[in-house]
Amino acid sequence: MTKEIIAGERKSYLHSFWTIPNGKQRLKIVVKYYIEEFLQMSIKEFVKTKMKSCQKKLPIRSAISMYYESSLLNLLNDLYPQQITLLEWLEEINSLTKAQVNCLTNLELEEITKAKLMGRIDGFPRRLFATDKAKEHLKIIVKYIIENYLQIPVEKVPKALAQESQDSKSPLKVFFEGASRLFASNRFEAIEYIYPGVFQPEQFPLWTNKKQRDQHSKKIIPSLTEEEAKILIIKKING
Repeated sequence: MTKEIIAGERKSYLHSFWTIPNGKQRLKIVVKYYIEEFLQMSIKEFVKTKMKSCQKKLPIRSAISMYYESSLLNLLNDLYPQQITLLEWLEEINSLTKAQVNCLTNLELEEITKAKLMGRIDGFPRRLFATDKAKEHLKIIVKYIIENYLQIPVEKVPKALAQESQDSKSPLKVFFEGASRLFASNRFEAIEYIYPGVFQPEQFPLWTNKKQRDQHSKKIIPSLTEEEAKILIIKKING
């Protein structure tokens, strides 16, 4: 049946082909045949050259949805365990499951960010902000963009973020999206998480109000020495 489909003699598999008890095993056999027998490729070659067209050539989308959370990557990792690295399937980044996104390393996040900035991929993983580590992932991505890609000195970050917020195509768009989804649109809270203790609310007048600035001062004063606290209070009085 698979040969007929590849040859264009048949459009699809019968629905029951996948729903029987060994339907998952059948799916694995079909994909393995397509890669190794029909294309005569290694898994690494397939991922680099033919992965995008696989589901156009083979009508297996419903089966992948049934057994692998709609992720061809999950299927390939099941077929070829530990043989595919992140950098080899960057183009399929949106197929990452929530669990896979949660397990991304710092280096992998930086490589994804680099690929996004260079235009190799259209966006970040679809589930980037849906995992337990979402805030930490945002921190790694934003710091990479600011420090490595844009090379903005820390003291110029407030001004740069104010400018970037007006640009819909800004490399830092991910920061504003993350602030919205993970910090209830509190941008100062987001930048405070990324750079703890580095900035003051006064440096982001468009993001904060007097109440927020006063609350921030109350939080940091107990951690200051008596002399430092006096200096901070004098600065506030003098405006």
